Amino acid sequence: YIKTDQIMADKIYSAEQITVPQDLPKILKGFTKEVIRYNPADIPSFAIEYFTAMKENKLDAFLKTKEEEQEAKKESSGK
Repeated sequence: YIKTDQIMADKIYSAEQITVPQDLPKILKGFTKEVIRYNPADIPSFAIEYFTAMKENKLDAFLKTKEEEQEAKKESSGK
């Protein structure tokens, strides 16, 4: 059983208590750029695919596939 006081003690109250992993800003910036570029209808699903590809060292192939899909949509819509 966890007391409320213990939960409150574990909360973060200031920026000084937060340690940002060194690679996090770069990773989030890259992800954000691709979301803006491809404008996926389902961002959480895109995130799963993106980060799975990143973890498996297949991000370049994933992004190439997304680019090809985007080009195919443009061609089929006549844009």
